Amino acid sequence: MSLQNQVSKSFNKIFRRCFIKRRQNDGTYESEWQDVSKYVKKWGKIRREIDSSRLSKFRFRGMTLVMQNEEGTFNPWTNDASLWFGFSDIQRTLFKIEAGYLEQTQGADGIWINTEYPSTAEWDMGHWDSAKWDDQAIAFTGIIYGNIAISTKNEVALPIQPVTEVFRQYSARNIGGYNDSLTASKFIELVRDHTDGSSNYVFRPFFGDTTTNWEIATTTSIFANLNTSTADDVRDNTVWKVMEKLSEAENHVPFIGRDGKFIFKDRADITTTIAWEFHGQGTFNRTYGHNIIDIRNFAPKPNKYYSRVSLKWKDANTTTSFEIRESTLTVGNSTAWIFGERTFAFTNTWIQTATVAQTLAQTLFDDYSSLKQEINVIAPFTPELDILDLVSVTYDASPTLEENLWDVRDWAADNTSTSTDLIWDANTGEALKLSAEEFKIISVEDDLDKFRTIVQARET
Repeated sequence: MSLQNQVSKSFNKIFRRCFIKRRQNDGTYESEWQDVSKYVKKWGKIRREIDSSRLSKFRFRGMTLVMQNEEGTFNPWTNDASLWFGFSDIQRTLFKIEAGYLEQTQGADGIWINTEYPSTAEWDMGHWDSAKWDDQAIAFTGIIYGNIAISTKNEVALPIQPVTEVFRQYSARNIGGYNDSLTASKFIELVRDHTDGSSNYVFRPFFGDTTTNWEIATTTSIFANLNTSTADDVRDNTVWKVMEKLSEAENHVPFIGRDGKFIFKDRADITTTIAWEFHGQGTFNRTYGHNIIDIRNFAPKPNKYYSRVSLKWKDANTTTSFEIRESTLTVGNSTAWIFGERTFAFTNTWIQTATVAQTLAQTLFDDYSSLKQEINVIAPFTPELDILDLVSVTYDASPTLEENLWDVRDWAADNTSTSTDLIWDANTGEALKLSAEEFKIISVEDDLDKFRTIVQARET
């Protein structure tokens, strides 16, 4: 049995669990996860997406869980009924959700065995290499952060933010170690190793208090504007903003995996193999089954079409400061004529060489200078999917009948009729017909209450 089989089944057993790690008074986290699943009244949604134009910006939305609070479990930490009594404030408590399918089988000895899909095998980050990433039950890792109000309803809305929030809440000027030979990867290592001045790590506690949960690909370009904490590009930016700018300049991506590992990786390492197949009306697949609940919309996106890309990568306003790619306008049949001339202009003066600027401008132009379709698919809960995964969609609202379904001898008007007389006419003009069309996921939302996954994907 596999995860694909579980998703395609008409009836499933599911599991959902959530855990916390409280901060101790010395700033470290307790060593073991505490299961608080029994308090959950509403699980909420987990949403991940990539910016539609800035390709190095991943957006990890927060989520809200509604917890029952009849015994004061989620009261402020100063209340002796609170689960946090004796610990630090509830804010920035580590939070983890596990979810998936449960397969129950009975062995020859009569003992029932529970098998979870995805399994809890350690993730090897294969999402970014040629193989599919190992199955895992972890659906989300974050921190509790935000307003937590108590009411007479005896329930608490618990705001959960992605762990990237800790980087957004810290000024880049406070990082130590700026110098004249700083690369993007070295900057992230400075963040990883940053302390409060008393040998207490500032960020490592959010990543298991170890360097193992930091995967940092080595880069070589030196960024002159990272030479001091008072530099213009550092002084007024957050750590996360600096990471995003560096990533765009290097054509890398910074993100935090579901298991809470920090990743800084070359975009070129992303797999180009199909990670998942969607099959709907008029099709069936023995591996993936019939796994489309609904297609909300399928349409081209003129608002994401640009006939021109203009990248400014130097401060000076000269010709050599820009890399420009544009379509030729020809009246009658060019996309620039049909959809109008539209320019996507952006600035990143952190880019170090013309080669990098040319590559970035060309990549954006190749993607946005042609009109592409986007599709929104509702599927059963599919925890294997993630942003930038390549998927295929097969759906035929009105499949053509290619076989003679009637007994000609019994139903023909006379014995001279041929088999072709009674074949139904081919359907034409069907609203939706897709045959293993490839798309790249740009957003994925897991609904843990309805146990569904909603995917927005863009034509490759």
